[in-house]
Amino acid sequence: LFSSALVSSHTDNESLGGFSIEDIQKEIKRGTKLVRFYVENTRKLRITLKRDRSPHRSSPSDTKPKCGFCHAGEEENEARGKLHIFNAKKAAAHYKCMLFSSGTVQLTTTSRAEFGDFDIKTVLQEIKRGKRMKCTLCSQPGATIGCEIKACIKTYHYHCGVEDKAKYIENMSRGIYKLYCKNHSGNDERDEEDEERESKSRGKSGTDHNDIPQQQLNGN
Repeated sequence: LFSSALVSSHTDNESLGGFSIEDIQKEIKRGTKLVRFYVENTRKLRITLKRDRSPHRSSPSDTKPKCGFCHAGEEENEARGKLHIFNAKKAAAHYKCMLFSSGTVQLTTTSRAEFGDFDIKTVLQEIKRGKRMKCTLCSQPGATIGCEIKACIKTYHYHCGVEDKAKYIENMSRGIYKLYCKNHSGNDERDEEDEERESKSRGKSGTDHNDIPQQQLNGN
């Protein structure tokens, strides 16, 4: 009755309680969009207020090292991994913030070093790139962890991905570290199936190859 877009129906068309069915359906659809808008903005406001009131939020007088990605310090080590500090460049980063960041390279040689087994050059490049990338959830810069689906534009800080129910894939033996946003979290199962089929195919190919007589392998 009090909905702004409903008008009493005075025609013989299909109606409900004196109102046009078509108008009622349109108003319900509009109301659903308004509810979604309200819920999403309330959630973002709550995150912003929580961040602003956090005792860990940087202040001008705070000289302790802060992660170049999530902007928090050692107080978040338990959730985000050890904060590695590179004094020469006045840079710092949590282990998991680097691990899932799209452009960071984890070293695999014995010379890997001092910065959590990561190539410090690529870490610094990622921190620089992150200054231009705002988080899907909190809208703050430093969000270099993108959804694995190339067409998806969602990008996060590590902890924001967790809070937004994104799915992290961590397979140390294969060196796979990915994120799927909550809209694409089902894709990781297809990825695993593809990898398993590929692995079996490689194994079968190797077996078939070994079964060929030596003279045939040599071309004789």
